[in-house]
Amino acid sequence: MLKVAHVFKSLNAGGVEKWLSDVAIKNNDEKLFELSFLLQSKEHGFFEDSIPSSSVSIYKKDMTTSRFSYYYDLYKKIKRESYDVVHSHVHHSSAIVLLIAFLAGTKIRVAHCHNDKREEYKKVSFSKKMYYFFCKILISLFANRRIAVSDNAKISLFPNSKAKILPCGLNLSVSETERDPHNATKTVIGHIGSFSRQKNHRFIIELAAYLNEEFPNQFEFNLVGGGESLEEIKELVKAKGLTSTVLFLGLRSDIKNLVLNKFSKVILPSFHEGLAMVALEAQYYGKPLILSSSLSSQHTFSSYIHYADISSVKEFCDKIVSSKLPTSLEVEKCRQYIDESPLTIRNNMYALNDYYTNPNKL
Repeated sequence: MLKVAHVFKSLNAGGVEKWLSDVAIKNNDEKLFELSFLLQSKEHGFFEDSIPSSSVSIYKKDMTTSRFSYYYDLYKKIKRESYDVVHSHVHHSSAIVLLIAFLAGTKIRVAHCHNDKREEYKKVSFSKKMYYFFCKILISLFANRRIAVSDNAKISLFPNSKAKILPCGLNLSVSETERDPHNATKTVIGHIGSFSRQKNHRFIIELAAYLNEEFPNQFEFNLVGGGESLEEIKELVKAKGLTSTVLFLGLRSDIKNLVLNKFSKVILPSFHEGLAMVALEAQYYGKPLILSSSLSSQHTFSSYIHYADISSVKEFCDKIVSSKLPTSLEVEKCRQYIDESPLTIRNNMYALNDYYTNPNKL
């Protein structure tokens, strides 16, 4: 059993955090790893209470007060615990984490890229660009395992290095007793994601305004999540008179039930993603998915996914309106494909363990 430390910010709501929470929960049954989460914040995370204390050791150190103190404590922790694997999920900052792991004597050092941030980083200052450039050099030197959730994510952080493409897995299942399809008179458009620029919520409100004008009282938007721009988006909804059309559901632990039984369709108009886990959930649970055409085609697991240009409100809305519910055969085909792939949490964990021990198996 490998002793593995995952380094990331916190257990707050998010795709990476959800995946690692599922890994910890599943590992309680599989006993594949001796897990530790080394967190960069002391706050109590959204997923923290869902993880059995027996499945993972959680260590918290706030890095915002003093980065030097944080990194020194991280070095001492890694050195003291003698981890077999240090697995870092903090994008460019993985460079420093894995340098520290190298100095502490860790043999297996993993840099994991969960997002394609190329467009975002084009807009940063010259000094930031130089910082990112040197971070990539350090990652190439001190990471002896590299994982990306998609081809686009790989290019973003490991442009000149080999990396394993491994999407994050989810704990997916469905039974007839869980199905309770809503009988709403409106078509419910669901979106799950943090309120940040990346997720493009302003565009979502434009979609809601357009559909409300073209098809009065026929569409309802349900937005799940929290984040820095939540209040700003709420004010925008009020200003546009859409408070009865756009509903804010907050942070939710019942995502499966929402997607399976409340949402009619799911949208993902993000500016960029690595491989969005909500795309996997939507298709597995049989919901038409409309997403930005700038995102990787590796989001495609079914015949009922549709890509649309986020520079055109009309084009995106046309895709929403024209997308049809899949047949039961189409949904079953999608589920069978996912169940037999590394996209399920169990298969995902074994693929991860295999890569830890066999780095040449990309």
